[in-house]
Amino acid sequence: MMFFGIMGLIAYANDPESYDTYQKYAYLAFFDLLLPLNEGWHILTLIFVTALAASSVDSLQNGITSILSHDLVDTLKVSPTIVRWISRLALVAVNITAIRKAAERYDVLSLFLVADLVCATSDAPPPVGATCACSGRTVGDGGATAV
Repeated sequence: MMFFGIMGLIAYANDPESYDTYQKYAYLAFFDLLLPLNEGWHILTLIFVTALAASSVDSLQNGITSILSHDLVDTLKVSPTIVRWISRLALVAVNITAIRKAAERYDVLSLFLVADLVCATSDAPPPVGATCACSGRTVGDGGATAV
């Protein structure tokens, strides 16, 4: 995030009038800096952005597969090989759905922003709730959450 902030400052320093009059949008400042560069820089940036998104998707897929596999082993009591294949098929179904949604041309920047905001806002409540639960405090006692 610091990198994009610095890129925004540089883009604003290059053309403050356009950003002040909203001819250019501040949240696209990084791409404004990329525009005059050679095509090689565009390809390199595309590779880096794809790698960044792929690592996030990979983590999400691993999480889905592990939760699904664990639940299937506990409930179905079948062999791990069958559970592995069921998990793989479920993951293929999730990927097909994701590809179909991507074909509808959703704004990727907005989706990443929403995902980051959800992760950032869900980071603090669990420890705060656990702290209040351990101390026996409730909202009426000045605690953060009711237990």
